Amino acid sequence: MMTEPMSKSCHHPAGDLAVSRPSLLAGLFCLLAVCGACSDSDACVEVTADCVPLYQPTFENVFTNTLVAKCGVAGSACHAREGARAGLIFADIDQAHDLLTGSGGAAARVDSESLGCGVLLARVAADDPARVMPPGNKLMDSEICAIATWIEMGARR
Repeated sequence: MMTEPMSKSCHHPAGDLAVSRPSLLAGLFCLLAVCGACSDSDACVEVTADCVPLYQPTFENVFTNTLVAKCGVAGSACHAREGARAGLIFADIDQAHDLLTGSGGAAARVDSESLGCGVLLARVAADDPARVMPPGNKLMDSEICAIATWIEMGARR
């Protein structure tokens, strides 16, 4: 189960607060509400791109060698056209790139600024068997390294 980045509207449930600096308090309330809504399922993982990738870390290689092969096989995988778990499909390379990077209005699932906090790496590098993707068959460290390196290099197509 992949989680999407959260979008919150910040309104105090008790209504308007009677204080001299309402915008400051509203901003603080929003920050607390958003941070309070985060759970362990949104946690970042420790990932480094200081590793040896299994293959040249281009999106074409990540897509073909790992995402399609391990996550998008038609008829049996969560991210094949038939499964489309979390709205993520690894059938078309351009569509997959857009869905991962947030191009075209999709919620980004990679974060080159906070490498281990993007949903893709947080899931494939997770140690918790209930969170790791693909389920029951964690990727090799060198595959995770290739994905991390591609993201760190800007997640270019």
